[in-house]
Amino acid sequence: MKSIKFIALSTTLLLGAVFSITHGYTDVNATGYTPTEFTIANKYNYRAKAKFEMTVDSIEAWVKLPTNSLGGVIMGTWSGYDTQYQGFNLEVDALGRIKYVYNANAYNYTFAGSDVMDGRWHHVALVRDASVNTLSLYIDGILNESHSVLLQDTYPQQKLYIGVNPCFWNRSTKYPLEGSIKQVTIYSGPISQERIQQDMEDEKISNDDTNAILMANWFFGETWTQRYVPDTSSFKNDCHLETHEKYVGLDDNRDFDYSFVILPDVQCMNRYKHDRFSKMVDWLVNNKDQQKIKFLMAVGDLSDVGTEEQFYRDCSLVLNKLNGKIPWSFIPGNHDYDDNCKESRSTNFLNKYFPYSIHSKLPGFGGCYENGKMENTYYIHNVDGIKYCVINLEFGPRMEVLRWANRICEQFSDHRVIVQTHAYMDPTGQYTNDRGAENYKWADKISYTIPADFYNQLVKRNKNLFMAVGGHYSCDDIMYVPSTGINGNKIHSFLVDNQGTMYEDEGIGQDAIGIFKVNEAKKIISVYYYSPHYDAVFNIQNQYDFYFGDAVNTTIGL
Repeated sequence: MKSIKFIALSTTLLLGAVFSITHGYTDVNATGYTPTEFTIANKYNYRAKAKFEMTVDSIEAWVKLPTNSLGGVIMGTWSGYDTQYQGFNLEVDALGRIKYVYNANAYNYTFAGSDVMDGRWHHVALVRDASVNTLSLYIDGILNESHSVLLQDTYPQQKLYIGVNPCFWNRSTKYPLEGSIKQVTIYSGPISQERIQQDMEDEKISNDDTNAILMANWFFGETWTQRYVPDTSSFKNDCHLETHEKYVGLDDNRDFDYSFVILPDVQCMNRYKHDRFSKMVDWLVNNKDQQKIKFLMAVGDLSDVGTEEQFYRDCSLVLNKLNGKIPWSFIPGNHDYDDNCKESRSTNFLNKYFPYSIHSKLPGFGGCYENGKMENTYYIHNVDGIKYCVINLEFGPRMEVLRWANRICEQFSDHRVIVQTHAYMDPTGQYTNDRGAENYKWADKISYTIPADFYNQLVKRNKNLFMAVGGHYSCDDIMYVPSTGINGNKIHSFLVDNQGTMYEDEGIGQDAIGIFKVNEAKKIISVYYYSPHYDAVFNIQNQYDFYFGDAVNTTIGL
């Protein structure tokens, strides 16, 4: 199959600095065909490179929906998950009416008199004016309805998606638009009807309104053909082409010296697709030499229901195939505690099926926090002369566990340190309170820490710590956020968890695994979210390179 080379396409971290370059890819759903048009129907969408730092008040879009459309999301920053992810969606319902979802679904409103589902291009503008508490909809520059409502300011925690919402969990659908979008414009503050009519005539909007700040304007064209679309506002928040729930061809021509693997939460694979789960591990074992796999890390939730012993047993039968073949380590997720970690932190089943008596004798095992228990461990790997220390920590690590991990970092000061804990970074790239932690009955009895504590008290404190990894928060993509530690060293943080990922009609859970291929001379790591079942990568944005050279970290250098 032919491939499209993404030479100019880059992804950026939340603050807007470039950190990775996406590989070339092949559209595996097309036979011998290189797509030159990218449609929402074929699971393409755009995403802004940075989230908005001001409240979003006025949004405009040119849309075209066929008469038989079911509508969908025009644009959105709300994931559809729960109230901690604030944001908005501008949608079209199945009757062609405009719907506005605001501040994590605390408010949603359908404009009953609107209808844009007639196969023609329409300009849609929605204006929130906090000074008079109104929400107004304009269709083709004409006021359709002004609705009186008091809405509090919100600051979207997600980057803006065009053509689909940023849903990352199976309880909601992405609801992609069954139509076309050719332009999107965003303001902070209310814009006038006159400004709306002016914007309808301009592809390259670049000036602020009298009462509003122009935060972004993208002209995509009636047909989507561009890999990235520049923002004509002063913020230069360019949009990049992505895919949603789509497997694409593997661009596997990168030079690398060795690789390591991050295994997402396998709870759903183990429970619902056990045979594919088993074949995934078989692939790892059978391809360890070709892929030069030196070690593997499992981010937790080996079981799906902590009270059900069979899930631990079934998972151990699969993962034990790694024993003696690929050095590997694991951590407990909240589902790996005997009662899903609700009332206690007992791990009898975990330690029964993944026992210290076996794992302490496997290659790489260095030690544990509590003798005879596997909740907190560290492993030492010598990879072609590069010394790694992998520290595996319990769900919601106790403060004394973080102190122990800090001592391990100091003890192995000449090793590259990778740390993992189950709940670390969420799909917005933030280190936040764990969902539901306040309901855990043990939380007020021990020195339980939240992800922000994990980052502040461990990750950023150690000069030789260069990578931190977590799961727990289901996300279709491998979330990557670089940062700088207090010593000036680079830290690369990842969320790897596809437990809720859906593809076609297969239900939740995919066998995509994080493969990290290391080129020591170039100090580049190539990341792939690879599925052995499909021999493909899940979404084009999930194969990319990042530079990890670091003069401050003496275990890495430049």
